[in-house]
Amino acid sequence: MINVKSNRYSSDRFVSFLKENPVLAIEIERLHREGERRLYARNFRGALRCFHRILAICPFAPIGHNNAGACYFFLGKYEIGAKHFQATLEDYPNYVFALAMLARCQAAMGDRETAAGALKRAVAAFRPSNPYRDIEANSVELICEAFAELEDDRGLFDFFRRYGGNSDIDWGIIARAGVAAFNLGRYSQAKRYWQRVIQRGSGRFLSGPILAAELIDQGRIPAFRLDYDLGPPKDISDPSNPDVFTGTIKAFIVEAIWEEVDKVILGAFQLLAQNPDPWAEKFLWAILDQAELSVEVKTSAAAALSKRGLIAEGESFQMNVDGLMRSVTLQELMVPAGIDPKAFVAYQNGHILQEKGDFEGAQLSFLESLANDPDFVPARLGLIAIYQEMGELKEAQRILRQIDVAQIDEEHRWFYWVIFGNQAIHEDALAVAEWALIKALQTAPDEIRSQIQQSIENIRLAAEGERAWIAAREADRRYRLLNKPAHPDMSLGVAYHNLTKDNLLGMGKRRGLRVSSGMNKDELVKILTRDFEHNWAAFYESLTNQEREALAWLHDQGGIALFDDFESKYGDPKDTVFWQESEPTSTANRLWSLGWIGVGTWWDHTAIDVAKYSREDTIVQESQEQVYHSVVVVLPQEVIEVLGSINA
Repeated sequence: MINVKSNRYSSDRFVSFLKENPVLAIEIERLHREGERRLYARNFRGALRCFHRILAICPFAPIGHNNAGACYFFLGKYEIGAKHFQATLEDYPNYVFALAMLARCQAAMGDRETAAGALKRAVAAFRPSNPYRDIEANSVELICEAFAELEDDRGLFDFFRRYGGNSDIDWGIIARAGVAAFNLGRYSQAKRYWQRVIQRGSGRFLSGPILAAELIDQGRIPAFRLDYDLGPPKDISDPSNPDVFTGTIKAFIVEAIWEEVDKVILGAFQLLAQNPDPWAEKFLWAILDQAELSVEVKTSAAAALSKRGLIAEGESFQMNVDGLMRSVTLQELMVPAGIDPKAFVAYQNGHILQEKGDFEGAQLSFLESLANDPDFVPARLGLIAIYQEMGELKEAQRILRQIDVAQIDEEHRWFYWVIFGNQAIHEDALAVAEWALIKALQTAPDEIRSQIQQSIENIRLAAEGERAWIAAREADRRYRLLNKPAHPDMSLGVAYHNLTKDNLLGMGKRRGLRVSSGMNKDELVKILTRDFEHNWAAFYESLTNQEREALAWLHDQGGIALFDDFESKYGDPKDTVFWQESEPTSTANRLWSLGWIGVGTWWDHTAIDVAKYSREDTIVQESQEQVYHSVVVVLPQEVIEVLGSINA
């Protein structure tokens, strides 16, 4: 309730208005409660209607101006929001909420000097004797947010150290206090703040910053500045753009390299090799000094330094090998005996591009490798695999016939038989395909064997008849699609690149677009993402009620959920994934085939990770034999933004 009795507010003309107009006071209280309910639900426009009605009743009501200003701030209308806070401050110059939010509006508009002045007034007004201080924890959070938005590390650190002991402080503010301490070189203090966050069950993105703080404090890696947004790194379309190399990205890279996370370490070194940020160079040299890191990791660092032009071909450099600093060359570390170094480097680059789904780039790299060493079999096998992925089967067959399997060393022979089997599948020679994959199974690495075995089983099912063959194709396509990498905050482009060219053609036709098999995969992805960007409103209107319900359910989970959970509610495991040939019948597959969701495997994450990330209240039970990956369904970032605007 609005307090109208306290002597502390005896000179408050809004309180006087409430006392003199008890009937209007009741209506203002009702509007205030309803407006705050809508505000907390992020229904900003609905909340604004309540606060505007309060101001129509009492034009100088601070609860009207403050809350309306907050709504405009969250809607991105900073200038209007600032005017509301200034209206409050005309009558209540020490209102902490209005001062702190005014500073945030001014900072967002780029007027940092004026914002700093408003924030200084807010800090001065933050005293127990001020009746307009508001709830202490709320005011501390607002002032700290303003300091963060102004990137005032010293101001945030000093203010939080003095007033941040309240147990009600939001964990996000404590995490930002850690960022301020980190940026001031107070690494032990930063870790203490972040440990407070972790103890409260939050801070799933703090492991990288904590590790970076330890390594910088030990003098093992160069220092850098952290961003106040500690969320997961976004997709990096241009690794050479200096703006993408944020502090959060640097912390993520430090963790990926020190923990040797297979799924992201290649991308981390690619970024370090291309980005002009001077920190990347210092960090790469520091990696070479570390005894605990593997030779493979340090070799990748040396290769990145070479790409930056800092290590010349054949030039020796110092690297820690088995605890001792030794003089080595990149060629002796990277290139197997008898292999042309340029061919090997081009092959490695092609492999990286293939992993990223850039098949045309990988094709050019493999061709460059073969131009330097025509007998380099791994590059030839990689090129065949690329042609198969791109649907250029005649070219794949032509090159395959040029290879003498007897001349392939045992390390790569399994891959040859997989490619041979895949080619046979494309040509409907199922018996030959089964024979080839059985031979591949004999020497394949352990991590590949289950996938080959699954393909063999699918082929055997196909031999039972046409219906079984169709089912096997579906199972094999579904298996491949579900094993593509997926993660929270993935973009539409990444989600679409996970699909086959056939899937993309089917998606385009289902949307009524002019697409053809003559287009390559990158062209199809661009057309489909651009179509979604320009036509999502009409696109959403065309969805069925159940399709909208499924999107709303996934949005409520935080944009990610286990695919089994989603499919159990809205899908059918037997539904088609050949969208160019057949029309999906289940809600889950229709949304997938129309490009509203992404599906794949979140590698190195368990079902419990998915539950935590998606803010589910239920506890996911896992078997004692923990599986370090989960098949998930994800709302791409563009879809989350669309659904957010619809809900608002």
